Amino acid sequence: VHIQLNTATKLFSRASTSEASPNRRVSPLDMATPGTLPHLNRQSVHRALKMARLMRCTIPEWSRFDRKHYFYADMPAGYQITQNERPIAKSGKFGFYVFDEHLEPYWKE
Repeated sequence: VHIQLNTATKLFSRASTSEASPNRRVSPLDMATPGTLPHLNRQSVHRALKMARLMRCTIPEWSRFDRKHYFYADMPAGYQITQNERPIAKSGKFGFYVFDEHLEPYWKE
């Protein structure tokens, strides 16, 4: 599951997430400036864990971020930070009501 969190800064940089014209909310990390290091947005991690608990996910003792290598013109670093091997949460359930052919609601996970 991918979710968008309402935070003031990006997940791995201190650049603002507020609305602006293109290329206005960019930090040296976003531009892949050599020597820059990611800065993890702690609020995002707390919110992701809150969502994981709401979805009754399994939350491991530790997780890690991985580099997924891409070579695209719009990705100057040549990689995307992801959680491929050890995600922050997994195996959750999301429930919602759906309607059958007689418009009777029933719960589905």
